Amino acid sequence: FATFHDSTYTLFRIILGDFDFLALEQASTLLGPVFFITYIFCVFFILLNMFLAIINDTYSEVKSELSSETKQGLEFGDYIKKSFRGLFRVCGVKPDEEEEEEEPSVQDMKEALPPLRVQPDV
Repeated sequence: FATFHDSTYTLFRIILGDFDFLALEQASTLLGPVFFITYIFCVFFILLNMFLAIINDTYSEVKSELSSETKQGLEFGDYIKKSFRGLFRVCGVKPDEEEEEEEPSVQDMKEALPPLRVQPDV
């Protein structure tokens, strides 16, 4: 801790777990361990809060994206469902109110469609 550069470098090494506690204790039997423990608690508290803030922010973004995708997916699904129901009505297939959730059978669709007129080649 002779210079500011050495102090900063030593504190950075302490954050990474590379420290010599005996040297701190030999420098000052009371202030060395108190400084070390206080520094470790403060730095790890700050780093843990930063990590949790990043995780929380990312979680919020993903949750909002999923909720918007779900709404868009439901809107698209409803659009497709309404389109098919309109198509079936045009073709003459009208499901009963109770059977509204069931899909029409292939036979019903064949009966509802007009016969195909083939034009001969000229």
